[in-house]
Amino acid sequence: MDKLLKKPTDWLLLVAIFYFVIKISKQFVFIPIVHHYFTDLLFIPTQLLICLIAVRFLKQNQSITIPFWLIVINVVLMSLLFEWYEPMVKNNTQQTADVFDVVMYVLGGILYYLIQKTWFQRNIENRNN
Repeated sequence: MDKLLKKPTDWLLLVAIFYFVIKISKQFVFIPIVHHYFTDLLFIPTQLLICLIAVRFLKQNQSITIPFWLIVINVVLMSLLFEWYEPMVKNNTQQTADVFDVVMYVLGGILYYLIQKTWFQRNIENRNN
């Protein structure tokens, strides 16, 4: 599996496949905890992988990684936007404030950090040696 998931685009494809399997499976089998929270878990890694791919492409530098502090800021901003601002301030009836969503965003940020630290930085170090 280590050889398959060397690049951010490989991880993005894997995360996208998980996401679409969950969305499609809702029509056939409904597992509440998976369908309500697993997509929230995948949201932050998906967003950060897209950002990483875009920045690496624009800068033409495949060794760029997203610093931990930016991952934390992203999690905080997305939590505030989707779990406080949209449902409470804007009174968006399609959004609901849910503390478990925030927990999933945090876990997604941790997941992304571990993926980046384990695969992307290690592959950069291996390339430089």
